Amino acid sequence: MSHGELTADTPLPAGTVVAGRYRVLGPLGSGAMGTVVRVEHLLMHKQFALKLLHATIASAAHDEMVARLQREAQAAGRIDHPNVCAAVDYGRTDAGASFLVMELLEGETLEHVLRRERRLPVDRAAPILEQVLAGLAAAHALGVVHRDLKPENVMLTERDGFADHVKILDFGVAMVDAEAAAPRLTRVGVIYGTPEYMAPEQATGGKVDARADLYSLGVMAFELLTGRLPFEAPDAYDLLGLHLTRPPPTLREAAPDLSLPEAFEPLVARLLAKRRDDRFPSAEAAREALLAAWAGPPPSSPRPAVARHRLRFIAAAAAVCALGAAGLVLAPTDAPPPAAPPAASDVAAPPPSFALHRDSGALAARRARLFAARDAFAARPDVQPALASLAAGHPQPAVLMLGALRDATPSNPHAHYHLGLAHAAAGTWRDELDAYAHALRLEPDYAADGALLGAVLHHLQSPRGEIFDAARALVVAHLAPTAAERLAELARLDPRAVVRQRARALLAETGRLEHLEPWNRLSVELRAAATCEDRLVLLRALRALREPRALDVLRVVDGVRSGCGRDGRADCNACLRDELTAAVAELSPP
Repeated sequence: MSHGELTADTPLPAGTVVAGRYRVLGPLGSGAMGTVVRVEHLLMHKQFALKLLHATIASAAHDEMVARLQREAQAAGRIDHPNVCAAVDYGRTDAGASFLVMELLEGETLEHVLRRERRLPVDRAAPILEQVLAGLAAAHALGVVHRDLKPENVMLTERDGFADHVKILDFGVAMVDAEAAAPRLTRVGVIYGTPEYMAPEQATGGKVDARADLYSLGVMAFELLTGRLPFEAPDAYDLLGLHLTRPPPTLREAAPDLSLPEAFEPLVARLLAKRRDDRFPSAEAAREALLAAWAGPPPSSPRPAVARHRLRFIAAAAAVCALGAAGLVLAPTDAPPPAAPPAASDVAAPPPSFALHRDSGALAARRARLFAARDAFAARPDVQPALASLAAGHPQPAVLMLGALRDATPSNPHAHYHLGLAHAAAGTWRDELDAYAHALRLEPDYAADGALLGAVLHHLQSPRGEIFDAARALVVAHLAPTAAERLAELARLDPRAVVRQRARALLAETGRLEHLEPWNRLSVELRAAATCEDRLVLLRALRALREPRALDVLRVVDGVRSGCGRDGRADCNACLRDELTAAVAELSPP
């Protein structure tokens, strides 16, 4: 094949020369955007990764995709830092296909590490976070904001005999300080990024700065240390609503058995502040706070590389992007609902709090119609200013604007729903719950909305009786089926006895306790049992099921080693110790 005939829609066999200077050595991967190959520079005799856009994407109809590849080259090319994957060349083939050349990396993404290990000890997580902050500081100093920071876009490599050397990848949706003078790569009402890691101001398509990357880093820190995300919901819109309105749980609420320096709680909380002015002023300031909070060896000296069982592969930043690390694009659309998800055997099981319930058939279609109508309402020109005010940390104007819309269309459930989100941000809980109640009465399918459900369950944990009573009434009247799994999680794992008791009582009152899966029901009863002997009976029944999902609750119970006796120092679970040790050992991964 001649060089002039080269396109990304044609296989690139070994020996093909791209742009007269890169010889193809073999494939690295391919995806929706293009093909990624390992190449060697003809004169330098050095290997790189080359991403070649598909010819169909390189057409005039896809100018924005080409511009994004240019943006990735521009952003990554400006940053010369050991924790940022470098872009070394950009160009077009004679056939007009755009390509980007980047350094070739050996290692695995942080996403792969989390998928295998679930969470990391603080002595491993802290050096990773410190290096990410160092790379971000270098990028921000040059006016580059990443805007899609997540575990997929962090590569861990080995360097100079040390493991976990960080490389930040994929600047395809980055914002640079020259953006105002360049053609815009975003549109009003379109959100770029990944919902699980998106800052509140980014979630509404508003203006972002470097502090949006710090929020995403806060989500990553929470996930690395606890093994779960601070916010989980069944669809992207619900996640964005939670980022906008819900305070995140503390690290120890998410992982009661977590052991880490006390300073990490306020550190992560500040990174996850809703208002960007409440976050650290810069990545360097956040890095200094991390160094002060961490009690281990200097993060600048990563842990030595050791022989260990792990996925090994050769990958490049471009390969990661091509194989699925591109950010989500949300926009009002009339497109049909997405195809059914992969079979359960093909994907990792979601965390318990994510599995609200599984719809099918007519109920799934009703949910899709509801969420499409809700999204269309949010995209209206008269609604957008209110959501922008909310994202900017100014809930009162949003309350006034959405209140006026509600008054003008009192039978519109979406107006009530969004007004509830605004009241949540303003801290007016009574009006918030009243708005949710109206939305649920007008549209019962709002019971499946993750943001609404999360808000009500949050108030269910309030120490104030009147707030708890109002939230309880909503659960009993409207939310019992969809709230059952998350109530069970509270009853199993919440560190506060009063919250566990309330959650179990609501499960029993609504008739949902008996319908939980056996492992889940036994776990709830194990936490509620009054005597060590009763807990032993329940533990043996639970152990007999050999259900790995029960491991979290067993670890929590195993960690409770005092609280009984006159002085409160006696072990309440003394009679369980041998059985607990055996059960945890049986269910723990090898």
